[in-house]
Amino acid sequence: MKSLNLLNLDKNAKTIKGQKYGYKTAVIYLSPYTLSYIIFKQDKKAFQQALKTRYNLDYSINKIELALKNLNSCPFARNCIRGCLNTSGNGRYDHVQFWRAVKTAFYALNRKLFNDAIIHELKLIKKRIPENLAFRFNGTSDFWDAEIVQQALDLGDISVYDYTKDISKFTGNAISQYSLTYSIQDHKSFKAWQSVKNESNCALVTLKGVDDPILKSPIFSDYALIAGDNSDLRFLDPQIKAIVVLKAKGKARKDAGKFIVNNWNAQELSK
Repeated sequence: MKSLNLLNLDKNAKTIKGQKYGYKTAVIYLSPYTLSYIIFKQDKKAFQQALKTRYNLDYSINKIELALKNLNSCPFARNCIRGCLNTSGNGRYDHVQFWRAVKTAFYALNRKLFNDAIIHELKLIKKRIPENLAFRFNGTSDFWDAEIVQQALDLGDISVYDYTKDISKFTGNAISQYSLTYSIQDHKSFKAWQSVKNESNCALVTLKGVDDPILKSPIFSDYALIAGDNSDLRFLDPQIKAIVVLKAKGKARKDAGKFIVNNWNAQELSK
């Protein structure tokens, strides 16, 4: 099997910061929420041809549409949709969004072949990077795919991690080596994280990052703050019920919704 180049290996500003800690990170970037279907509808024939040319997948337009029409890559997303970090970095380019959508269609149409291709690529990368390799399946999505996570862990010496908005993963995560950080998208999700009794960390977004004055609000006073923009290596964070703080990027910088903590009202920021 030849490599299909589904993985991004430190080709973005965030994960490359992990190299100063001795790690390299392989990430899959897919289309978030329902964006793959929206992009597909813009030019169905071009989308179909792209699947065939790049991944040798010969599906009818109707088959592709059926696979994408009801697909939601981030089923727990609410207030984060408008300011999604999918648009930061290289995500601001239309051609990047197009190919992420095509890759998402590959996953939706033939998950086994997709997962096999990912594991094949990870094996090739491990030959070059036998130690301190990290793998993140959900770079811009929020799928729960226990099979691909377990297969990656079975390769050995790979740190597998993700952010997720699915709070149930912190009350019943069956894969103990899979490092998960709960992604906050509003006050409601923050309260849900507070109620979880284990020591898993959460991540939230402010306009100025970890130095934002908003973090002096009473609701955050009982928690240690971690500068999440120093690297993306969340599996290295101490699991102490801490808050990983990220600075707003891309469209999020102008988001007036609750995804940005600075937009929470006074009652929400109180204990």
